[in-house]
Amino acid sequence: MRFLIFISLCVCISFNNFAQFIPEEQLLSVSKKMMVLEDNTGTFTINDIVKPSSQQKFQSFRKKIFSHPVSKSAFWFKITIENKSNKDVWLSIADTRLKYIDFYTPKTDGTYSPPLLLGASRPQQNKVFPSAFYCVPIRQHLSPQTYYLRVKGSLNLLLPFEVGTTQSLIKKFDTYDQILNIFIGLVLSMLVYNLFLFFATHDRLYLIYVSYLAMVFLVTPFSNGQAMFFYSWFWDNFLVWQSPLFWTITLFVDLYLNLRQHALQLKRWLWALTVCLGVFFPLLNLIGIHMAYYLRFFQLMVLVYSFSLLICGVYLWRKGHKNARFYILGWSSVIIASFVYLFTSNGLLPLNTFTRQSLYFGFGLEALMFSLALGDRLNILKKEKDAALAQNLSLVTNQKEVLENKVKERTWEIQEQKEEMEAQNQMMKETHKALKEAYQEINKKNQNLLASINYAQTIQNALLSLRKGVVNALGADNFFILFKPRDIVSGDFHYIEVLESEQLLLAAIDCTGHGIPGAFMSMIGYEVMTEIVKIRRETKPNAILELLHRYIASVLKQSETNNRDGMDVALVVIDKQKHIMEFAGAKNPLVYIQNEQLTLIKGDKRSIGGQVRQRKEFKCHQVDISTPTIFYLFSDGYQDQFGGEENKKFMLARLKSLLMNVHLKRMEEQQKILNTTLEDWMQQGNETQIDDVLVVGVRV
Repeated sequence: MRFLIFISLCVCISFNNFAQFIPEEQLLSVSKKMMVLEDNTGTFTINDIVKPSSQQKFQSFRKKIFSHPVSKSAFWFKITIENKSNKDVWLSIADTRLKYIDFYTPKTDGTYSPPLLLGASRPQQNKVFPSAFYCVPIRQHLSPQTYYLRVKGSLNLLLPFEVGTTQSLIKKFDTYDQILNIFIGLVLSMLVYNLFLFFATHDRLYLIYVSYLAMVFLVTPFSNGQAMFFYSWFWDNFLVWQSPLFWTITLFVDLYLNLRQHALQLKRWLWALTVCLGVFFPLLNLIGIHMAYYLRFFQLMVLVYSFSLLICGVYLWRKGHKNARFYILGWSSVIIASFVYLFTSNGLLPLNTFTRQSLYFGFGLEALMFSLALGDRLNILKKEKDAALAQNLSLVTNQKEVLENKVKERTWEIQEQKEEMEAQNQMMKETHKALKEAYQEINKKNQNLLASINYAQTIQNALLSLRKGVVNALGADNFFILFKPRDIVSGDFHYIEVLESEQLLLAAIDCTGHGIPGAFMSMIGYEVMTEIVKIRRETKPNAILELLHRYIASVLKQSETNNRDGMDVALVVIDKQKHIMEFAGAKNPLVYIQNEQLTLIKGDKRSIGGQVRQRKEFKCHQVDISTPTIFYLFSDGYQDQFGGEENKKFMLARLKSLLMNVHLKRMEEQQKILNTTLEDWMQQGNETQIDDVLVVGVRV
């Protein structure tokens, strides 16, 4: 079974229309009288054909149309005609797609004249019959004459051989031309109409359909045997130049039926077939593989493709999509017309003007139906647009009413809120005035308090300043005091005094609390230390701490109240003549370095003041300072400071390491390093100072 493929190419050609009166004469079908021989090699000449061996190979065929699939072979036809009329007649081949036609006429001596060379690959001026169709002359002769016809083409053969006079053939061909002209006029009209719709709506679907109509305009005549162009390339590359037809029709169906939304699986199936028909087979044709090897598969694919297109329309029509009905009618007409043409070609239907030209009727009706479908689609879209506009107008009207009501409600709410805000604003003004007055009063008190604290700082600094005699006893370059109150005044203080026995007393004292409470405790501690050292003239470190404990407990009445304030103390007494340093500590230690060795003497585990559950005497420790010695007394403020990359305490171990690293430097430089290290430590941890800091360093 063969199935014709219809493709398109834009070619412009004019036709001769015969308007003069032609006598009606009947055509004679001679296909059943013809005999055929297939030349598989395509190399036989007329001399080979007339040989008896070749004559025996001729076979007759009993159909009105000779048809044969695509083949590499050449076909020789033999016919014996006795022309008893008084005029010349013509043998009609009626297919303009044949590439080569060689017609051999017998001479009187039994040989054959040089052939009449016709065909699409031959000069068209070789034609001897005034028509686009190929006809060869049968001259008048009193006896039967045998003629030979050699044909070869690159497509399938479809040859309805007929014999008739010039007038009868022109009449028939004129009918064919008129049908062709009507078809062309219809297609061009639909093309212009849809092109106008495209410019009016800017809907690309119309432009796609215009492209499809242009393809139909050029392809259908070629497939029907009425080619409008005669270039060998179009015959040799039939599947190449016809391939855009599949792309345009698939794209049109996809968009028109909206397959992506309504039938996604069918869409994928159609595009898979389109790629196969529009890419794979044309590629085989383009690289030179003869169509005889695969055209039957191609035709089968086209059959599947055509019915798939019809199934898409039926499927969507059954789902309730009314715009599919014109599509079904149009595509059904193409399929029916193709089958009529196919059955006629195989002798299953009688050959007449309708069956011979069925493709024009099918594609013409399809063009009309598709145009009606697009027009109907435009009407549907217009109705949907009008309905949407009406709905939108109704929504806008309703929204307007709702908004007006909301505006009224909102206006009333805003008015209430305005009145409420005005009342609140008045209250805020009054509150602001009261806060401003309170702020001014607090600021004034704060300034007074700050002035008092600053004055207290002045008193504390004056109290803690070293007398000239003390500085001389220590040596100006042999000591430093790092004193950093957390607040303006400090709860840490140092006490340094020269005793009557020319001994030197140094103490680093950390009172409970900091700021003003700590400062009060430091004042009490300073006065008590002065009482013990200068009035009672006590010189033993452990005895001084015992007396200090008693005085603090007595002054703060700790036996009568819940007051538990006190002090942590590190105290040394230096006897330079005996080269002895005595130490006693209340919790705080002594660190000294001799001969590059650091030693720490812990203080006793009890504080000055506060509650002591089990009374223990403070211990006195002696240190030989006959060798160069440097020692450090300090409160817990330095080692307890948070900071560093991990935001931890500085710790005693790190402080000892720092003191060991700097002990050989000048005392002033040691003080700067200790201060800088502490500042950097706090900055790394983004911390502020949490306690008063006191470090006393002395070289003896």
